[in-house]
Amino acid sequence: MLVFPGDILGTSRCEYWYPEVGPKSAQAAHSRKLMYNILAALWPTHKYGAVPSLDEVMSLLSGPEQIGDYSQCVTDSKDNSTAIYNALAMAGGRASQPNQVWSIVHTVMHNYPITGMTSNQVQASRALADFLQHNFWCTDCRGVFAVGVLNEFGFPPQTNDPYAHAKWWWQGHNTASEHTASTRGGHPWLFPHGDEAIAMVGGGNLFYMSYEDSEQMWTLPESFEDLI
Repeated sequence: MLVFPGDILGTSRCEYWYPEVGPKSAQAAHSRKLMYNILAALWPTHKYGAVPSLDEVMSLLSGPEQIGDYSQCVTDSKDNSTAIYNALAMAGGRASQPNQVWSIVHTVMHNYPITGMTSNQVQASRALADFLQHNFWCTDCRGVFAVGVLNEFGFPPQTNDPYAHAKWWWQGHNTASEHTASTRGGHPWLFPHGDEAIAMVGGGNLFYMSYEDSEQMWTLPESFEDLI
């Protein structure tokens, strides 16, 4: 829900949380609503139940707008002993964690019934890809997703086959992770990360995940009894 270009407006700033403040603030609020609508369409209700409302989701984020008005936010943001200061710091940390975005994507994509996705879910999968290329938090993230993923593989397929969508997002994630591994920590095959056992994954690339591992990790059981 906090996916938004940090170079336009960061979640650790008061302006992000109060739509009435200005055009950027209103744009951020619109982005949250758009992301909610996409995820609501993708939500596998047969496993997770009804989709929570937008207000319910936002309440879980405990943003500063739930503590005070904009003027109070501006004042309290300068005092590290206040609840608003801590809320802004927490929001800033959450927004800069793309792994949380990928977690949501894989969780929904790996848990559709074998009967297939609805037409709305197929379009939502494609809409999510378009949304991310414009709204990932960092410019580098947006660039590699647009150029390295969408330009190379196109958008998620039009088919209602859930396997095809889960595999598209798996491939896209691995591609983005390969870019990160290569540009942030040296070439992953020359400089393996982690201990010896982890370094063996993907031929020395800690960030690569096979589709089988992805499916095993993100497919949830049909009931809690299945966990036993």
